[in-house]
Amino acid sequence: MIVNFGSDAGLNPDPYAAHYSASKGAVMAFTRTAAWEWRSYGIRVNSVAPVIHTPIYEEYLDRMSPEERAAHELGVAQAIRLGDKPGDPDRDPAPVLVFLPSDASRFIAGQIIAVSGGTSYVR
Repeated sequence: MIVNFGSDAGLNPDPYAAHYSASKGAVMAFTRTAAWEWRSYGIRVNSVAPVIHTPIYEEYLDRMSPEERAAHELGVAQAIRLGDKPGDPDRDPAPVLVFLPSDASRFIAGQIIAVSGGTSYVR
């Protein structure tokens, strides 16, 4: 079982971070392709696409002017349907990251699991 770490940025536009969005979009394409190619070997491949508050996200915020940060935080608050800020790494994606490699997910492959507070929907 392989669990890749994507991001909501691979699903939705992330202004001023085209390089990051492109790399996360590639993770999602790799996840789906590898799941298809490696299924005959019994290897399941899935990805989690979280919206979480991390130290790297904090560094990203710190590079913004006060006006940019206020606008960004307002946009985030409007986008996240299950709250007003990015999720907590331990409480939100961690349980999904425990579930996916377990036997309980034995019939799940090639999926992008959005743990994003409802900012994105994956089909």
